[in-house]
Amino acid sequence: MTGKVFVSYRRDDSAGHAGRVHDRLQLEFGRDVLFMDVDAVPLGMNFIKILHEEVAKCDVLLAVIGPNWLDLRDKEGNRRLDDPHDYVRIEIAAALQRDIPVIPVLLDGAEIPRIDQLPKDIEELALRNGLYVRHTSFQGDMDRLIAGLRTPLGQLDAPPVPATRRSSTQERARVVTAERSRPRPAAIAFGGAIVLAGAIVGLVYIKRLPVSSSLPPIAPMQSLPQSPRQVIGTPTPQTAQLPAVEVQPSPQATPNPAGAAQPLPQTGQLPAAPVQPSLPVAQQPSAETQAVPQTAQFPAVKVEPSPQATPNPAGAAQPLPQTGQLPAAPVQPSLPVAQQPSAETQAVPQIAQFPNASIPPALKSVQPPFEPLSSSRELALQPRDSFKECDGCPEMVVVPAGAFTMGSPENEHDRMSDESPQHVVTFARPFAAGKFEITVDQFAVFVKEAAYDAGSKCLTLEEGKSAVREGRSWRDPGYPQTGSHPAACVSWNDAKAYLGWLTKKAGKQYRLLTEAEWEYAARATTTPGSTSRYTFGDDDSAMCRQGNVVDKTAREIIPGAGTWTIFPCSDGYAYAAPVGTFATNAFGLYDVHGNVWEWTEDCYNVSYNGAPADGSPWNVGDCDHRVVRGGMWGSSPANVRLARRFKDPSNTRSQDIGFRVARTMEP
Repeated sequence: MTGKVFVSYRRDDSAGHAGRVHDRLQLEFGRDVLFMDVDAVPLGMNFIKILHEEVAKCDVLLAVIGPNWLDLRDKEGNRRLDDPHDYVRIEIAAALQRDIPVIPVLLDGAEIPRIDQLPKDIEELALRNGLYVRHTSFQGDMDRLIAGLRTPLGQLDAPPVPATRRSSTQERARVVTAERSRPRPAAIAFGGAIVLAGAIVGLVYIKRLPVSSSLPPIAPMQSLPQSPRQVIGTPTPQTAQLPAVEVQPSPQATPNPAGAAQPLPQTGQLPAAPVQPSLPVAQQPSAETQAVPQTAQFPAVKVEPSPQATPNPAGAAQPLPQTGQLPAAPVQPSLPVAQQPSAETQAVPQIAQFPNASIPPALKSVQPPFEPLSSSRELALQPRDSFKECDGCPEMVVVPAGAFTMGSPENEHDRMSDESPQHVVTFARPFAAGKFEITVDQFAVFVKEAAYDAGSKCLTLEEGKSAVREGRSWRDPGYPQTGSHPAACVSWNDAKAYLGWLTKKAGKQYRLLTEAEWEYAARATTTPGSTSRYTFGDDDSAMCRQGNVVDKTAREIIPGAGTWTIFPCSDGYAYAAPVGTFATNAFGLYDVHGNVWEWTEDCYNVSYNGAPADGSPWNVGDCDHRVVRGGMWGSSPANVRLARRFKDPSNTRSQDIGFRVARTMEP
């Protein structure tokens, strides 16, 4: 063995854990393979010089990150990481400058920092895949880390990682698969810094998207995958016009029997010429459960740049629900995405032109006239009944009164510390929740009528770099969308502005769901005790009938996705899907798993100690950060669990976050 591993950590943050990691690696690889940062610097030597030299000798750097790693302060109260002479910063910067793979090792609840939280010379750390190492699963987590280190350390004949390895959180949104090449024999399997953790370890999707620097990057951060993606700045391939197949509307706002599942649309196939099909999606699931929408074949053709086109997966046509077959004729181009107008003159954008047949039937379940509910009509509503109070307003579903157990049990796979302690929350009265996530069309009505400036910058991951980019917004979040897609690149503040407008328009009080309301409505149970991972149970293979997540479709279509931790099924979408495409939960809500993360009203707290027991909003704690729930189209099994929580600054506009609304019902 010729490779070396550099272990970087902060004493005040993770000395005990880092020592434990070091000792386990030493048992596996030997003492000579490891350099334990400043502990190995000879007395009297220039530690900055020595650190640079030692990092240069290594083939991998492990950045051990504990809960306080980012915010530890010196005696003057300054953040240590902001000091150019901070040894941890020096170590990581030296590795990044030399293109040495840097693996974040995340200890008990720690997360990879965001780019805006890091000094410029180590910003790229935010894009590196990492591995969670928890006290409760230390040996298993270290087994995966060791398996991932064998190749860069020269053990090319080492046994592969067991197929039964645990799925680490493959993002909450940010899956990084950036390949990098460097002329070091020991790093043969590392096309890049991110591939190490991604290729063998089961990956941490720490907040949003998968990416590649040498391959075409992906749009939203599996926060952030679902079909091949062109380098941002290249045009959208021309999309096929869908035939105007008549769709029969369902009855107006009538009670829906509990447990009744909406039929899912079947998509057509793209014409056989002149497009070449790409890999197919998975086979149709069993008849006992809701069928996965069968998507169109994705053409693998090169598209020349077009100034007005929206970035779209390379040669990929966005799969659209469709009731009939597409004609075997050349594809006709759709209209390009409109350019963003000024706030004063904004009009409803033509995101993409699709005939009515492309709209999921679920979106047509309530028919006009739309008007605010009278007191008598509101009191007559039953659980699962739906209503819509104005043209352009979201469709709402009545959620029954009841109680549930919030949080995850200690033995839940992939459980995080902020999901505890479990506690019972009781809802004395029904409330209404959005049947769907707010769509692009619905948000467009608000922007136009309120003359609201929703910005022209959004956090996206493109060309291997995560950054806030000009020209990215809810109109163009960096992946293809129609008016029926969930509105993304929407901040918590934007959502609150929308709700103020909606309240005035409908004459009723609309708001965000509280975090407790969100989990109660998603779990869809009225009695405490439910501890399932998902709204339908614990079976990962059934997820693709319920939501848009990272799956076989992404693995087959997205470059570099072969190493991601995925669901063992195919949902047919590589990026966001139109809302209402998949099955509802028992309360009649769509997309509680995946598609986009959803803002809630609550401030973030590191545990549920002191949380309200009546479902009201938790308005104390870290109120600069608000809780998002539900996962997104690129989220791994760990991150779409019902109990999974994440926090984001309230002014964040990110391509993987949208929202769902709530409404208080009259007593």
